[in-house]
Amino acid sequence: MLILLRLIAAFAYVLDTLITFFLVVLFARVILSWIRLPYNQIVQVIFQVTEPILRPIRRRLPLTWGIDFSPMIVFILLIVLRMVVVGSILDYVAIYRSHYLQGLGG
Repeated sequence: MLILLRLIAAFAYVLDTLITFFLVVLFARVILSWIRLPYNQIVQVIFQVTEPILRPIRRRLPLTWGIDFSPMIVFILLIVLRMVVVGSILDYVAIYRSHYLQGLGG
């Protein structure tokens, strides 16, 4: 049982790491959108990675004063996803681990 709980916890940590990585890439895209480096390979990769996520939101949001709010929406959604999903998984693991260990001791 503890092995399964550790696997679930490892999944939560991997998910947390992936979300954090994407948040950093998204933040880099926002910064790079202010700086024009059109032929840089890294900039092109960052734009290619983030565009599939931003495009659907950008289509539904109107431009307000010429500002694209889609990165901020995705940023907020990813933070909420991290708090709710990863937090819930880790809480689940902690609760069931304590119940399992109490059952062994009692």
